[in-house]
Amino acid sequence: MNSLKRELIRKYRDREGIIGVILHENPYPNDALVNGFPYQALIVTDQPAVNPATSYHYIKEGTRLQERWISFRDLNLVWRLKADKELILFITRGEIIMDRDMSMEGWKNDLMEFSKAVKDRMLLVEFSNFFTRYLMSKDYFVKNQLLDAYSCLVEALTHWAKIVIIEQNSDIYSGIWEQVKKHNAGVHKLYEELVLSDETLIQRVQLVMLACEFSIVTKMEGCCSMLLDVLSSRKEPWSALEILDHPELSDLDIDIPMLLGVLAKKALIQEVQVEVGEVKGEYEIKYIR
Repeated sequence: MNSLKRELIRKYRDREGIIGVILHENPYPNDALVNGFPYQALIVTDQPAVNPATSYHYIKEGTRLQERWISFRDLNLVWRLKADKELILFITRGEIIMDRDMSMEGWKNDLMEFSKAVKDRMLLVEFSNFFTRYLMSKDYFVKNQLLDAYSCLVEALTHWAKIVIIEQNSDIYSGIWEQVKKHNAGVHKLYEELVLSDETLIQRVQLVMLACEFSIVTKMEGCCSMLLDVLSSRKEPWSALEILDHPELSDLDIDIPMLLGVLAKKALIQEVQVEVGEVKGEYEIKYIR
């Protein structure tokens, strides 16, 4: 490990455009996330044109190393969206072995604080996914497509479990169900009932759907606080397009129209009809809190 650190530092210390190097040693080299590489190096550059998928594979003195390149801008974007599990592991578990201007360490410490903004963002994404999978399951159930309803419920429960973990300021990328068992035995029990129970499939699906529906109602306001804060940030009502284009929401992979509809239905926000000037008798639906 130490010789590998020295080699990477020597290799990139004087290379123009390199901001820092993060080295991750994986104790489980057969982990699918690391493709059989016991060591991974993340090379962070100041070149925005670097493709975040750029990857090189080496064997040096019998040691297998995966080297991945990414721009500092894209690294920040990945962290905000929590979209790349492999890179998240790089950031959270890796060691900064080279820091050109001493900015990487402070940047990582700031990210690891799990600020309220990061937490609210993650909760909104997971709640949207939870609710979407629940609705899909309900639709399949009505159509008597039980296996599809079941598989969607498994996904819905996984997103519910992630909500539990985020609420505890824990890591959603490390053993979800073992953490949930400790923090919320009820959700863990529901998962076991769905996948392990001796009840019929239709009974298991019905039970978990009811539990999901209750949880959605109780968690909606807290998990959607980021969206609700945006709606509260001005006195004028918002069009759906304005909300979709808002800088805090535009890069999130969530179903905002669906969320607006259910928030209005539960009276957490209000729908406002605003007459369209060009067409008499036509009204645009806007939203306000």
